[in-house]
Amino acid sequence: MLGPLFKKAMELKTLAEKAKAFSVKATKKLAVSNSSDRLTEIQRKQLRQGKSANDTILGRYDSESYSRFKESLPTFFAPFGIPDLFLSGEFAKGIKMKISGNNYDFFSTDEKNAKLTAKYPHIWGINATNFEQAQTIVTNEFNNLSKQALGL
Repeated sequence: MLGPLFKKAMELKTLAEKAKAFSVKATKKLAVSNSSDRLTEIQRKQLRQGKSANDTILGRYDSESYSRFKESLPTFFAPFGIPDLFLSGEFAKGIKMKISGNNYDFFSTDEKNAKLTAKYPHIWGINATNFEQAQTIVTNEFNNLSKQALGL
């Protein structure tokens, strides 16, 4: 009779030890890091739609003829006249996420990064429209990591 009870007590002791060693801060950082590819894809999609980090349009093309040219491309998804920062695809392919402490920043390894960031200062960051999706991705990863760490 005491055998099953003793076993449960030991399981609870093991769980308590794991919980004591568990770091919410480290797990949160790992969850964001593990989610970086998916978050980066949200950033790419946002730019392809011509949206900024503050949920406004990136701007407007100066040229009507360039707007028509961009609209004719099968890769163009933004509304007419709105930049999507995608032509050759190199800028989008180069988008990465850097984690520093509690902050994360997006950037592109493409040579046009500095020029485009200066021209469109609010391109980097997940906007309010996409925030819930990003939050769900990170939360699900955090939950999975927590269950693994606690042996649940």
